[in-house]
Amino acid sequence: MRLTKAQIERAMGGDPIYVLQGVGVYAYLTGFASDGLNPGLTIEHMMSRFRTLTNDDFRYFGRVKDGMPTGFLGSLSYNFTDDSVTPPSAHKRPSNGLRGIEDGKEAAGLTSVWQYYRSALTYDQSTGHVSTIRLFNDPAQQKYVNTTIGERVSDFVPPSIMNNLIGFSVSWRIILIDISPEKFNAKFGASIAG
Repeated sequence: MRLTKAQIERAMGGDPIYVLQGVGVYAYLTGFASDGLNPGLTIEHMMSRFRTLTNDDFRYFGRVKDGMPTGFLGSLSYNFTDDSVTPPSAHKRPSNGLRGIEDGKEAAGLTSVWQYYRSALTYDQSTGHVSTIRLFNDPAQQKYVNTTIGERVSDFVPPSIMNNLIGFSVSWRIILIDISPEKFNAKFGASIAG
């Protein structure tokens, strides 16, 4: 995680930092919460805060099925401008402009879906190092509208460094999965039968 000295000092001073990344749309957003560290904040509420902070330069839409929200992400977009921060994963600064990615694209029997990763951010004052501790999801990814950013944080952050928690990060990326009936039945049919 790439944080500036000023960002770390502010987070250590009581305003936790939240980081949101959208891989593929060049979104790398950081913000502080003056209402304190809130592990119970849902991923959707965090994203909604960034949408407001960026004046809609960052946008997202949930997936809809039969006219009803599913609770899963359908698309992300970000308008990269001169004021935008280049994501750490980018090899060079991207050109300005709006980029968006929708899920559900199919190619060669694979379907694209959005997947998120949650991380806790801790700071070691003795070394000056910020650590990113991945908070692994359950095997089946839960709905982002219900999942909290700090869900099960104590399962992954040792008690000895829990006081060093300065914020949370959520990263979204698009992945390709095989959801053909053959694959579904081979994987889930066996577990139901057994």
